[in-house]
Amino acid sequence: MTELPATQSRQKKLVVFGALTVAVSYGMARFALGLTTPRIVEDQIVTEAHIGYASSLSFFTYVIACFISGVLLKRGKWKISIFAVLVTAGVGSLLVAISTSALIFMAGIGVAGAAAGFTSGAIAYRLTREVSPRWESRAQAIANAGTGVGVALATGLLLATSSWRFVYATASVLAVIFCLFFVFQKTKTGQVTPVAADNSDVTGSWRYLVVPIILTLLMGAGSSAYWTFGRSLAESTVGLSEF
Repeated sequence: MTELPATQSRQKKLVVFGALTVAVSYGMARFALGLTTPRIVEDQIVTEAHIGYASSLSFFTYVIACFISGVLLKRGKWKISIFAVLVTAGVGSLLVAISTSALIFMAGIGVAGAAAGFTSGAIAYRLTREVSPRWESRAQAIANAGTGVGVALATGLLLATSSWRFVYATASVLAVIFCLFFVFQKTKTGQVTPVAADNSDVTGSWRYLVVPIILTLLMGAGSSAYWTFGRSLAESTVGLSEF
């Protein structure tokens, strides 16, 4: 069948749902940990050492999910990657919200961390194929900016409720809603011929990745403490208020 023209309004909705999926997987399921750390430690669910282990586990599962998503996308299976976001963000955030021990808490953070790895590639993959070329790059930028939206939402929920459990429970619910809306949002006015998967990658030499990998490890190690303990340090060391 021939491809029918996509309506601009439907494309815009797709970008919005893509941004919201990024918001819940990155800004809430993954990065809310740093915002909520002081309250979690105060509730004596975990220690700061446990928070550090959980943060490391979250980064590890994120990387693994990126590789898995990449394999799925090479076969054109972006929907499976988004459903993986739904499961990992939904289940992981729920485990955190109901956690009563360090083990359950760390398991939840680890599962939730994978959500971000399943997100970016799948959303970019679909936007590239279904958004008009003339504004596709802008659409990608808007979708990626969803991280800030998620962090802002998590911050607002914390200010309103002071409950870290509520933040993660909300993330669990929103993950299901946003992922389903993104998957089932149509951009065409009718049925279209599916786009073939891109298998044109050329295999290169690993030696070209040595320097980027080293720099990535150094940057990750240097910044992870700020992502995780930044708010805690601001409150305890500098004496800033919660607000």
